[in-house]
Formats: sequence, structure tokens, C-alpha cells
Amino acid sequence: MLKKVALAAALCAALYSTAASALTQTSTIAVSATISGTCTISATALAFGSLVTTSANTDVNSTVTVNCSNSLPYTVGIDDGAFAGAIGTHPRQMNSGGSRLGYQVYTNAPGGTIFDNNVGGGAGPNIISATGTGASVPITVFGRLPIQATPAAGAYTDTLTVTVSY
Repeated sequence: MLKKVALAAALCAALYSTAASALTQTSTIAVSATISGTCTISATALAFGSLVTTSANTDVNSTVTVNCSNSLPYTVGIDDGAFAGAIGTHPRQMNSGGSRLGYQVYTNAPGGTIFDNNVGGGAGPNIISATGTGASVPITVFGRLPIQATPAAGAYTDTLTVTVSY
């Protein structure tokens, strides 16, 4: 009987020592994330209204709203429109059946700093530069229809492209 107890004890000891000295291996998990910065942009119309003559400056505003990811640098510019520089001294022009009506857009005040193009991330020096906050940021665009010879009656239009580069 003593042999059976000794044998059982030896067997338990062998099983216990095998469990106690079990081998382990480890691995790692790589954890990563990429936050892609993005911007959205929208704009309201720049409407000079109904005019009889262009014998005085007519000033109006538009709002460009930009929303860029937090800490993302960006620039905003405005192109010269569809009828740029074709007639006279006004680089931006509206068209009505071939007649032109000059106007301009500014970054800081009517008649102030002309808003430049931003195609390709900053073609001109007079663009808006800022850093995104993750919130919508309104930018006032100042428009001026300057004194000029009053063109033929008609509905004058143009389309400006506002570009945010980031």
C-alpha cells in the first residue's frame, strides 16, 4: 500500500511540475490610425442688384464658408471668372450678350486688396491663409462694381471659382 501511495504521489508531482513549467510565447499587435485632413467650402452669391447706371461704386458682400480639419493649414483663393480681362481695365467681368460689366472682389474691404487665384495651392499673394479648427469659418468677400461707362441693358452674369487648397 505504501508503494501505491508513493507511486500516486510521484505521479502527482510529475504532473504538477509539468504544469508549473509550461512554456509560453508572446506576440505583439501593431496599432495605428491615420487621420486624413479634409476641407469643405461653400459660398453665397455676390449680387449687385438692379442698377440704372454705373456712375457710382456699388459695394456688396458674399460669404465663403470653409471648414477644415483641426490643425490643417489651408489657403483660399478666387479665380478671375469666365470673362476675365477681355475688355477694358477690369480683370473680372460679367457678360450679357457680348456686353461686359467690370467688377472686382477683395479680401479686406471694397477697393482694398484684390482676391487672387488659388489654383494649385496659391498662385497669387493675395489669398487667405489659415489653419483649420474643425469648425466652419466664414470669410467675407467684398465685391465692388466700380464707376464705368454704363453698358447696354441686360442681365449680366459671371461665375467665380473659389478654391481651398490644403
